[in-house]
Amino acid sequence: MGYRVRSVQQMGDIAVIVVNPKTGMLESVNDSRYPAGEAAGY
Repeated sequence: MGYRVRSVQQMGDIAVIVVNPKTGMLESVNDSRYPAGEAAGY
């Protein structure tokens, strides 16, 4: 997709939603340090 990725020492909380290229299904994960957070895709 052309994104540049770099390593950093610290980052805030994160929630990620990706499309699994094999199944086409949405997959999500929330930063476990913040259990009240949410990653949701429809």
